[in-house]
Amino acid sequence: MWFFLVLAVAANGFVMVVTIRLRLMARAGKSGTEIIQLGLAPVYLAAYVLTYIGGFCGIRLSGLLTGPIRIVAGVLGGVLLGLSALGIVGFLHERLSARKLDRVISQDEMLALVRAHEIKSITKQHDGTVTFIYANNWQDGKYIYRPTKADPDGYPAYVTAANEIRRGQGYVITYRNENDPLDPLSPGGRWITAAEATDLLNDNEIRTFAYGSPSSGWATTPMAGDPTGIKLNDHGWVRHMYVDAANEALLIPIAREAQHRHGKPYFIINDRPETQSN
Repeated sequence: MWFFLVLAVAANGFVMVVTIRLRLMARAGKSGTEIIQLGLAPVYLAAYVLTYIGGFCGIRLSGLLTGPIRIVAGVLGGVLLGLSALGIVGFLHERLSARKLDRVISQDEMLALVRAHEIKSITKQHDGTVTFIYANNWQDGKYIYRPTKADPDGYPAYVTAANEIRRGQGYVITYRNENDPLDPLSPGGRWITAAEATDLLNDNEIRTFAYGSPSSGWATTPMAGDPTGIKLNDHGWVRHMYVDAANEALLIPIAREAQHRHGKPYFIINDRPETQSN
């Protein structure tokens, strides 16, 4: 029994030293700590099992021995059993946390997060579930584990709130509907009229305004509707426009005026940002 008690103490001491060392390495920015932990997984498992065995051996020895050595065995056994109990508490805590993380938050909760600028992106997945990414998962240097699923029926309301915040406050929340490629909230590419293009530019709804030689992306992106010479790639939260040579004289001055008022759109000329040589 002494053998198992000493072995359990040694194994736990080794694991503790290695864990502290790896955490210090991670804080110092050194890479490879995850691989080392994976390689030491059998050692961690052996130490975990030995903790139970060594604990019971220590308690048993304290009942069989006499003198100071009895106290030593009892203390070591008690500490090992205490560590075992902490392991069980930690496991139950992780299970409870996992159940909380799987919770689907309500529409009201999600809208409150959107309006508080707590959300970075929203996605309606292929299976219809709505997932989201927080703008910041860190607080006081610690990573915060929180639910990342929302009521799927509220997706249109989330998009509406995100658009209102983008237009009114300038905070951009990206969104996409992978469940429905034809979602009218983010319809993709389509041909638009000069009047529609003018309204979008004046309303600060265009991020990039392209003309000249089109990029391969513009050339291959399918456009819905009848050709008008003005292409709109509409993701809902962000829109890009391309105009052909016949529409340049009409729309370039309007785009310049919009840029002067709003700071956008950014110009892409001959497939190059305006800041580069054209």
